[in-house]
Amino acid sequence: MRPLSFEDDLSRLIDQAQPSMYFGGTTPEDLRTWQSRFREILIGLLGILPQRADLCLEFQNETACGSFVRHRIRYQTEPGVYVPAYLLVPQDLHPDKPTPGLLCLHGHGHYGDTPEIFSLIAPRPMVLEIGLQDPLIPHDWAERGLKRIRRAYDAAGATDRLFVDRFDGGHHFRFQVAREVLERWRNSAF
Repeated sequence: MRPLSFEDDLSRLIDQAQPSMYFGGTTPEDLRTWQSRFREILIGLLGILPQRADLCLEFQNETACGSFVRHRIRYQTEPGVYVPAYLLVPQDLHPDKPTPGLLCLHGHGHYGDTPEIFSLIAPRPMVLEIGLQDPLIPHDWAERGLKRIRRAYDAAGATDRLFVDRFDGGHHFRFQVAREVLERWRNSAF
């Protein structure tokens, strides 16, 4: 018996997946109806929601990164459960000016996959980063997923709010296009 590598196994599973809740509409109303139904199913699949807990936000360290500061943080999601994260804060942050945030999602499921979860974001601005050498997310799968996400943005009339950064790299955040989009959003260009 030959051992399967994680990447081969994951690629095979992705190719075989047949989510039942692809978005196939074309209008803003189609999108709103689908988003409402998909969101309801997604919340139902989560099962029993965790007990609410105080945030208990902890700043662990920070790194200057040019126009922003990267803070390594952790916060409590339910009693006794902490999640590590990065918080990116612009250097010239003003307390009286709204500033955008960044949410990174990951998910796989029978009703929908990452593209369907991302489609819930439409019509808000979104940046997808696609590493052309990514060993975990095959390029052809990323492009197929992008088509599904683009369908939601087209229906929302928000094609100008979906940004794609294809780069010659692996499975990591490059943050080049995302930085530009966040800056535009911060300056109310959307």
